[in-house]
Amino acid sequence: MQVYESKQWNLKNYPVAKIGLEHFELVTENISGGTIIKNKFLTVDPSTKALMAPGQLVQKGGPLTSDALGEVIETDREDLKVGDIIVHKGGWREYHALGKDEWCLKVPDTSIDLKCYLSVLGSTARTAFVGATEVLKLKQGMNVGISGVSGAVGLSLAQMAKLEGCNVLGFTSSLEKANWIKDNIGIEVIVSKGLSHAQLSEETFKVFPEGLDAYQEHVDNTHLFNAIMCSKPNSTIALCGLMKTYNGPIAPGPNLVMSIWKNINIQGFFIANYPKEVTQDKFFQYMREKLPQFKWKQSTIDGIENMDSAFVDMFQNFDKGKIIINLQK
Repeated sequence: MQVYESKQWNLKNYPVAKIGLEHFELVTENISGGTIIKNKFLTVDPSTKALMAPGQLVQKGGPLTSDALGEVIETDREDLKVGDIIVHKGGWREYHALGKDEWCLKVPDTSIDLKCYLSVLGSTARTAFVGATEVLKLKQGMNVGISGVSGAVGLSLAQMAKLEGCNVLGFTSSLEKANWIKDNIGIEVIVSKGLSHAQLSEETFKVFPEGLDAYQEHVDNTHLFNAIMCSKPNSTIALCGLMKTYNGPIAPGPNLVMSIWKNINIQGFFIANYPKEVTQDKFFQYMREKLPQFKWKQSTIDGIENMDSAFVDMFQNFDKGKIIINLQK
C-alpha cells in the first residue's frame, strides 16, 4: 500500500474575531488506502471563517475544508475510476482520502480550463443558480437587487438575472468595482460604502422608484435593512451570506416590521439542502448553453504554502474574484 506525504493546513487556534496567520498551522500527514485524490487546485472561501468555531465543522487542531479539484489516483469506490477529475470538499491539502459515501462531482467536460469548476462552474455559481431559480424564481421584467455584486456569487447571479430579462441593480464597496461591473456586465451599480440608511434607500429608489421584486443578500445587515425598506409588497429576499460578519462583530439586526406589513418572504438557503437534480444536473444543462455569455474574475496563487496568507488577504481585498490555489508544478 502506497503512502502519500501530504501538506495540510490545520486550524491552530479558534479566532475570536478577525482571522490572522497565527490561527493556521501547516503540517504533513501520511495518506493511504481507499480512494486517494491528488489535488490540482484549491479554493479559499469566506464561508470557511464561519466554520472556525467550537461545535462547528472545523475543529481546533483539525484540518480546514473547502472546495478542491483533483485527480483520482487510487480508488475503492464503484462510482470512480483512476484518472477521473473530481470536485470535492477536501481542500486545504495536497492529497485527500475520499470516504466511500463522501460527496464528489465528476467534472462533465475536461476540455475546458479546469479552474472553471471552482469559479464560474463551481459552488458559488451553483449557489447563484439555486437563488435565481429556486428561491427568487426570477422572471423577465423583475426588479432585482444584489449586494456584494462583485463577489463570486453576486457576479454569477447578476448575469443570470440579466439573461432572464430582469432589471438588475448591484451594490458594491468601491468605484473601481462598480465601473468594472458596469463596463463588463452592463447593470446599474450603487457604491454603498459609507452611505447612511437614508442615503442608501434614496439611491435605490432612484434606480427602482417602484421598488424591488427580488433581492439576494451577501454582505451584512445594513444592506438587508435597505432591501426590506425598498422592496415591493409580496417580494422575496434570499439570504445567501453575510460576508462582512464572518471576520468581525455582527451588526445589530434590521427592523423586520416592514417585512410584516409588506408580506415579504425572507428565506435563507444553502445549496447542500437542495437535490442534485437542481444543483448539478439543471445547472450544468443551463451553463452548457450560457457559459459563452458569462464573464468572471479569478485570481490564481501558486503553492499551498501561500494559502493561509491568501485567506487572510481575501477579507481585505474583496475585488480579486474567486481565489484559486494552484498546486501543479
